[in-house]
Amino acid sequence: MPKNDKNTNPTKGISYDNVMALGPVMDAKEVAELLGMDVLKVRRYAREGRLPAYRLPGARTFMFFREEVLKAAGDP
Repeated sequence: MPKNDKNTNPTKGISYDNVMALGPVMDAKEVAELLGMDVLKVRRYAREGRLPAYRLPGARTFMFFREEVLKAAGDP
């Protein structure tokens, strides 16, 4: 998975109101199971911008949208 430019923020803030409109939400553990990866690697990839990830304002955990994860992983 390609890295994002270091000058960009790899995680995008998202409002709670918009979450439901964007589709099914997954946590890092679910993404790790989907991609056959370790959960720590998923979190690292999210921090580095290799996987598209979001955080709700004030949240410490990442959330992911299935379609975006599959697209970033190269799945059609």
